[in-house]
Amino acid sequence: MKTVFVTASFMSLGLCEGTGNGFFDRVLDHWDNGCYELIDRITSYAPYTCALIAAGYQSAGAFPGVADYEISETFGVWFGQEILSTDEAGMDPDEGRCQAKLLELIIAFFEQGMDGADTATGKYERAKLREALADVPVKCEPATLPGAVAQLVLELDRIGFGTDYPISGAMCVDVVNENLSTLREFIA
Repeated sequence: MKTVFVTASFMSLGLCEGTGNGFFDRVLDHWDNGCYELIDRITSYAPYTCALIAAGYQSAGAFPGVADYEISETFGVWFGQEILSTDEAGMDPDEGRCQAKLLELIIAFFEQGMDGADTATGKYERAKLREALADVPVKCEPATLPGAVAQLVLELDRIGFGTDYPISGAMCVDVVNENLSTLREFIA
C-alpha cells in the first residue's frame, strides 16, 4: 500500500511542477473542477501504475532506474499537458489514453535495461515484458487517502504553490515528507 501512496505523490509532483513556473495554475484554471478533484483524478491511476511496475519488475528482474521519477512524475507532467490541450475546459484526459501513456512509459523504462531490440535475447525480453503487462487488469482497486491528499494540497497552497512565486521540487518533497506520518497512520 505504501508504494501506491509514493506513486500517487510523484504523479502529483509531476503535475505540480510540470513544465515550469505557472504550469499548475494554467492546468487548474483550464481544468475548472477544483484542485482536490484534479489531484484525486490523477492519483486514481496510481494502483494501476503500481500493478504495471510490479509486473514489469517481475518480468525484467531489475529496475533500470527509479520508476517513480521516470514513470509516475513524467505521467503527472503529461496529464497536465493533456488537460491544457483540450478545447473544452473541465475535461480530463481520456482514461484509455492515460492507460496507453502509462504502458508506453513503463515499457520504455524497463527496456532501458534490456539487450538491444535487434538481438534474440532483446526480442525475447521485450515480448516477455509485453505479455506480463497485458496480464495486468486495467481496473485496480483504487487507493483511498481520506483527507491526506486534501491536506497535502492545502499545505502546498500554504507554502505558495500556485502563486506567481516559483516553488521548488525540494519544497514539494518537504511537504510530502511532513505528511508521511499521516499516510503511515492510514496505512497501519
